[in-house]
This record gives sequence, structure tokens and C-alpha cells, in this order.
Amino acid sequence: MQNNFDLEVKDLERAKWYLRNKDKIKVWAIITLLILNLMIWGFSLYRAINYYQGTNQYLEMIAGLAKNNIPFVQWVELRRAQSLTIVNQFFLTSQGKSDYIALVENPNTTWRLASFDYFFDQGQGVNKISHSFFAPQEKKYLFNLGVENAAEGSELVIDKSDWQRIKPTEQTLLSILSSLKIKEINIAPIETTKAEQRYHQISFVLENQSLYGFWDLNLQVAFYQGNQLIDFQILPVYSLKSGEKRNFSLVWAKDILPTNLDIIPDLNIFDQNNFLRNN
Repeated sequence: MQNNFDLEVKDLERAKWYLRNKDKIKVWAIITLLILNLMIWGFSLYRAINYYQGTNQYLEMIAGLAKNNIPFVQWVELRRAQSLTIVNQFFLTSQGKSDYIALVENPNTTWRLASFDYFFDQGQGVNKISHSFFAPQEKKYLFNLGVENAAEGSELVIDKSDWQRIKPTEQTLLSILSSLKIKEINIAPIETTKAEQRYHQISFVLENQSLYGFWDLNLQVAFYQGNQLIDFQILPVYSLKSGEKRNFSLVWAKDILPTNLDIIPDLNIFDQNNFLRNN
């Protein structure tokens, strides 16, 4: 009985407190609702302004695209591999035989020419069809040496080109060619017993600074006097190890002495069978 009386007293006290403070409670409830209402309206206003600004920016972007758009045909052309660039062509003749030589460059940074055929058209039919390859931005010589009964003036013809885009896994291979260094080029006279004989020794060093070794590659050696090509030779190189330095020496017996040499390693860096294992 006592417990019921205590509950009734507490209920009466709560009721009395509510009656005394109901006006205050009503005021705070109205203030809370007003604050929430202001927050909702403020957020809605912010979203409306943001939408308006975003719409203007979007319309400006669309207008810019329409103004500066690249035609689809032009876009495709930009993405396509560009043809090889012929830097220079030379015609050499000696002892009844002639050499057709062309310095050629691949201007593409992301395309390699995996294989192609080429020949020098003299207007008298195809003399010889050769095969080669180009890494991105590689420059080297294409040639047809020792042609008999040749006439000066020919057109380099490229055929059956297999262009391939460089894969991400092949990017590390692109630094190999620049790691094959030609150093210590020297041209020195050779002393002989006969005064009328004038020989010179031409020497240089090939250093493989790459992390790979190779079964074989060729060195294209172009002999220049000033800007004029006076001779061209191919030197084979076998079993070149990583970090190896290899010395080369040639005897020059011609009357015209070269003033500078252009030596280019010709190596297919994408031929995995040419890499030395356990280098």
C-alpha cells in the first residue's frame, strides 16, 4: 500500500513540473523546429546554387568540346603508326660494284616495326629483297651492298610492314639499345716500310651497359668524310655479355681518310631467343 502511495506522489510531482514548464517546453520545441527548418532551407539553397554553377560549367565544357573537337578521322590518324622516315640516301661505287644505302628512322614512340621487307628500286626490276625491324625511335641503315651493273638513283621501297604497339611489359626493353655504347673511336696511321703505302688503323670499343647478354648482333659502321659517306661495313658480334667491353680494330687502306664514324648496333631487342641465358 505504501508503494502505491509513493508512485502516485511521483506522478503528481511530474505532472506539476510539466504544468509549470509546459510553456518553456513549447518555446524550446518551436526554437528547435525553426533551427531544423533553417538548416533544411539552407542546405536546399546551397544545393540549388551549386547545381546552377555546375550547370554553367558543364555547358561551358560542352561548348569548348564543340569548339575544339578533333575530327574522328584526324584522331584515328594521330593514333596510327607513322611511316618510316628516310633521313638520307647514299650511292657508293667501287671496282665495278655499287652499294645502295639509306639512313632510316622510326619516328614513333609507342610503335615498333616487328618485321618488314625492303628493296632499292632502280627502275629495272627488284634486285634483292631484304628483311629488317625497327624499335621505337630507332635510327639505322638499310642497304643493298655489292650490286653489279647498278645505276645511280634508286627509290627505297618498304613492303609487308608489321606494325605493333608496344606492350607495358616491353617498356623495360626500350633502354637496351641506348645501353650499347660505342667508345674510344680512334684513327691512327700505321708505319710501313714503303713510303707510298699509307695505312691507318681504326679502332673503337663496344660496351654493353645493359643487364642482358646477346647471342649475336651486327655493328653498322658508316665511314664519313665530313657529311659525305665514303664506305660502309657490317661487323658481326657474337656472345656479347652484360657489362662486357669488346675491342674492334680495322685497317684502312683507302686514299680518302674518314673524319668521323657512325657506328650503330643493329639488334632486335624483342627477340627473346637472342638473349643469353645465365648471363
